[in-house]
Amino acid sequence: MNSVIAFVALLVLSYFGGLLSSHRISRALGLASGVEYVLLGVVVGPQALGFFRLDMVLGFEPLLLMALGWLAAVLGIQYGHYGGERVPLKVVFMGLSIIALSGAGIFSAVYFGCVLWLKLPAATALPLALGSAAVASGSAHQAVRWATGGESRANSLSRLLGGIGSVDDLLPFMLLAAFVVIAPVEQQAAQPAWVRPLLGIGLGVVLGATVAALLGPKLHRSEFWSVLLGAVLLVVGLALQLEIPLLTPVFLLGLTLALLSPHRRVIRQLVIETERPVLVPSLLLIGALVELPQTRSEWCVVGIALAARLLLQFTLGATVSLFDRSLRGSGRILGQSLLSIGGASLAIGLTVFFRHPGQIGRVVLFVAVSATLIGELLGGRALRRIALAEQALFEQELKVAG
Repeated sequence: MNSVIAFVALLVLSYFGGLLSSHRISRALGLASGVEYVLLGVVVGPQALGFFRLDMVLGFEPLLLMALGWLAAVLGIQYGHYGGERVPLKVVFMGLSIIALSGAGIFSAVYFGCVLWLKLPAATALPLALGSAAVASGSAHQAVRWATGGESRANSLSRLLGGIGSVDDLLPFMLLAAFVVIAPVEQQAAQPAWVRPLLGIGLGVVLGATVAALLGPKLHRSEFWSVLLGAVLLVVGLALQLEIPLLTPVFLLGLTLALLSPHRRVIRQLVIETERPVLVPSLLLIGALVELPQTRSEWCVVGIALAARLLLQFTLGATVSLFDRSLRGSGRILGQSLLSIGGASLAIGLTVFFRHPGQIGRVVLFVAVSATLIGELLGGRALRRIALAEQALFEQELKVAG
């Protein structure tokens, strides 16, 4: 397949992804995470049928980087909101605690497993542990929207899970920024490695505030798209020039814009419709880049990361149910639901792959895809059970009231 045909196929997939923006259609034809497109990419990629050659896929790297940047900006704009409402502080604290404990647990398990068991050097173990924690510690509010059709009642378990999933993207993006310090691409640079993450954070915040100011007191939709798209392009370009993982500053751009703009509610409604059309072709290309681990050590790293995620999410789910009286008896299904992972994990995995195209990038991307697939098989099933139980309870209440 030549590059022109491949590009047209990606455009068709993007259009198809736009149709799947409807919750009802996506539940009928697709999965919550979109991992089916990753698997399709594996089948048509260089590891299987070879319709997409490796050099062809790598030729789409500029488009992929722009797509990842846009997805990060959309996640930043939606951060801390679910179902059109701000997530309560109690749920924000719960979500940040879960993601912090999960990330710390996965990082520790992979790092000490690499150093003490696999005898890998610390220079290799640190980025492997950091990347695994970044891609395997989160959950997904998109999966909750998919399971419930975007409708969750107040004080319900599905709304709680959606709120938790909407606040846990911050830590993985911060861990991605730490890659500049832990695993610098250039050993000799004009500025110390620790300065670069700070530059990325400052760049995202300043440009986010600039976009909010440029939009002004009255929102013009035609101007909004050009201003936001231009800002995302600028941040992506500067991040690449400064050797900063591009997702962190773009995420902070979106977050700052949502905090400062008086049009934040309208902006969220506009950008959420662009998420699926951009995500679907990106997932196909991610699948074409996925490679199986090549050594026993790499398989062990993947196994440690996934086992740590399973153990931690079930443990955290049970712990949360003990501290919240309304969740008593829901620990197992809560932990299983937390296994769902969104597109942020795959985007972070691909960013690490491009930044470290050797062993580190290959393993981290495979961990991201594997965790997403497991989350789809286990977490998606749990979320559907929760949604069906809540729907049955609602119908029962209507009958009683009638």
